[in-house]
Amino acid sequence: MNDAHESWKHAVSQLEAGVVNPFLETFADDVAWTIVGSTPWSRTYRGRAEVRAMLAALQARIEGPYRMHVERFVTA
Repeated sequence: MNDAHESWKHAVSQLEAGVVNPFLETFADDVAWTIVGSTPWSRTYRGRAEVRAMLAALQARIEGPYRMHVERFVTA
């Protein structure tokens, strides 16, 4: 496994623990994160600040810690 793969695994494990910064730091400054669908969350979030705000707002609506389950990592 390469460094990018290990870095991503670490970032996701930190997000699972409620620590957002390592996860956000894996994205470019001009990241575009799109949530597809017709929910109030469905739109494109542009830049780390918008993604951070979205994740914080989502966490505020979830009872208990945020959980993400990743089945496969693909890195270049």
